[in-house]
Amino acid sequence: MNTNNLRFFTVALFAVLLASCGSSRRTTISGYDDSMLNGRRIFVVTPLPEQVTMSNPDQFAAARGVAGATAREMLQGEFRTMLIPALNQQMDSNTTFNYSEEPVGSMVGLNATNDFNNAGPTDWEKVLRASRDGNIDYMLVVRNMEITNTSGGPSGRGDEAVSANFILLDAHNRKVMTTGELDIAVEDPRKLETTWQMVAAELSKRMPFWVGE
Repeated sequence: MNTNNLRFFTVALFAVLLASCGSSRRTTISGYDDSMLNGRRIFVVTPLPEQVTMSNPDQFAAARGVAGATAREMLQGEFRTMLIPALNQQMDSNTTFNYSEEPVGSMVGLNATNDFNNAGPTDWEKVLRASRDGNIDYMLVVRNMEITNTSGGPSGRGDEAVSANFILLDAHNRKVMTTGELDIAVEDPRKLETTWQMVAAELSKRMPFWVGE
């Protein structure tokens, strides 16, 4: 092999390796291959707004142009209209649902705080029933959420930070697939949806589902 060909081969190999490293954002879980993960239904259990710790509810609301008394109502709406769609976009080979808004959420009520701890469900039978009734492949539970808001900043919205624990369940097989914590921070000036896009991106990196670049 001459020098030019060797140089070309080396550059091409490096490019392939670099591309491979750059696109490898999925968490590998033993026993789960692509056929078990892609094209599946993922139901997300979010905390009730009153179960979220807010450092400054008034500033959370002010950043959204509403009164402080509606802060938690706004939060619930953002779970529905910003977080779940952002997760659905990130985990692009799957369909992501908001558990509380699906029929199964009314039939089998699941509370992210009361029905789960950081190790998994407190009652697997309840989760199994939800899985059967709702045709759920996997369940993502977000809990222990804290939101911190500061005042001021160029736009007046202030900085916003979110921390939470998460649990990914394979309900059919009574298995906790992965657990962890997330922390994100968004500086002012910012868009409201940026917070939830960053939360979704951080969660998706920890999931075994395909996440497109």
